[in-house]
Amino acid sequence: MNEDKAITCVIADDHPAVLDSVSRVLVRSGVDIVAQARNGDDALVEIERHKPQVAVLDVRMPGVNAIAVARQTAEHTAVVLYTGFTDRTSLVEALEAGIRGFVLKEAPLPDVLRAIETVAEGGVY
Repeated sequence: MNEDKAITCVIADDHPAVLDSVSRVLVRSGVDIVAQARNGDDALVEIERHKPQVAVLDVRMPGVNAIAVARQTAEHTAVVLYTGFTDRTSLVEALEAGIRGFVLKEAPLPDVLRAIETVAEGGVY
């Protein structure tokens, strides 16, 4: 990661333990978590407020789901899905919505960091 300027990130998950553990790992790795949210509606508000480089979103949260959030924010924020669901239909829908990264919750947490770095640099993960 570029040490000169931290990647800005909003993270959203409806499970507090997941939100806390992922946030701690990312902050220790130099990611600037500008906001956290526990539902899709709050995630959308925080992304629009902060316009982070990257948003890491659980697919299924109360309120607006991550795919709908991505449709509304993909022009200014790269979205990475962090999910336990492997449904192929959802993945295709996510890609069509402009989502740039996909990480399964069963993957090691460093994979989330790699996804954030990749999409922040314009890539797809």
